[in-house]
Amino acid sequence: MKIKNPDIIQKTDDPKKKISKESIQGGAFNKIFQDSIKKGDSSDQIRSSALREPAATNFINFQNMDSPLKVIVDKNINLLAKYTDLIGNPDKTLKEIEPLLLKLIKDIEETQNSFKDESKKSPELFNILENILMTARKEQIKMASGSYN
Repeated sequence: MKIKNPDIIQKTDDPKKKISKESIQGGAFNKIFQDSIKKGDSSDQIRSSALREPAATNFINFQNMDSPLKVIVDKNINLLAKYTDLIGNPDKTLKEIEPLLLKLIKDIEETQNSFKDESKKSPELFNILENILMTARKEQIKMASGSYN
């Protein structure tokens, strides 16, 4: 790395000794800073370049998909949705909800073992199952650690 203005850098052994403002004011930072002040507020530019929601490029067309796995994925999505509703219900205890979560995990693990050959034919469905399983295991860890107490 090449230093353009080496006289700005001051070696000092004394921590009380300060760098003078005069030695810094002629530097590149000051020039850029002054230019940005002259241009005015650029917050409009920042707002217009904000991130937007990505387009749904990974859309899976279930209508044309002919797979018994489709029914299982749909069932597990519904179980996860039911779990989400129950965990948000203050009238339900974790002991009442936990069996549903354990059933969801067990069902997905059994499905993955039973349909190993199907994974090459329907990788999208297996990906969905894997994501549901990761979510369910994460929820299981939260329950075990007491995050919902």
